[in-house]
Amino acid sequence: MSKDNIRSTGAVLLIGGEGKRLRSLTAQSETGEVILKPLLPIAGREMVLYTLDQLKPPVVQHLVFAVHHNADTVKTWVENIDLPQRRISYSTQNAPGVLDAITSGATHVTEDSFVTATTDTIRYGLDLQRALNFHQSSGRLATMVAGYTNNLSREMLLTVNDTNGLVTRTEEYPSRYTNKPDEYGSVHTGFVILDQGALEFFDPAHDPGMNGVIDPLRDANQLGAFVDPNIVYFNVNTPNQYKEAEVYLAAQVVSKRSEYSNVAFI
Repeated sequence: MSKDNIRSTGAVLLIGGEGKRLRSLTAQSETGEVILKPLLPIAGREMVLYTLDQLKPPVVQHLVFAVHHNADTVKTWVENIDLPQRRISYSTQNAPGVLDAITSGATHVTEDSFVTATTDTIRYGLDLQRALNFHQSSGRLATMVAGYTNNLSREMLLTVNDTNGLVTRTEEYPSRYTNKPDEYGSVHTGFVILDQGALEFFDPAHDPGMNGVIDPLRDANQLGAFVDPNIVYFNVNTPNQYKEAEVYLAAQVVSKRSEYSNVAFI
């Protein structure tokens, strides 16, 4: 499928979390202030930039920052960086939880479909265009972007039908893998592609978090998974997870510098 056939796509960036489990890194002893988790530098760049890298035009033309208690901080940061999108919006959720953050953000989206993205997660190597192609060709209302990783007890594990790509089961933090950290599986990477019609299935009474978004869509056979084995995925929730991601990303910077050193510039 060519890019010309892809419907216009917006993005709702979930940037309202406090990141309490990373407080040892985000709290600044000199000033007493707390750095917003997605703005915490990792390998020399704010964490949110690794998500924004994958949401550039022409694939994504419109960004909606779903803010909460941190609205002024986010707006100031956005105003001081050079984003390529011409359309930037902000939304404020009315109730706690990811479901309301997505719903509030979606009110600003005029595109036929949009990507929801956590901004405290690293998905190195994601090709969003391929994921959007998969989503559109599936004809379904929602697609979760999945990757492979270990330490499954701290992730949302997905069971996907190999024949039709439907998500048949989701398990959040499956405890049976606690003592099996080396086992790999397919997990949710924090990207969900949604058509506007998917909003009708959201159920805050079921769960105010992500499960209130995906479970009703799964039960209606409207939730697929784009599983990309090339994604290197880090869910940055604890200092140890932060360190794992930082070590990997720093190595990529060194690797790129090495590549450039072998190029003869004329």
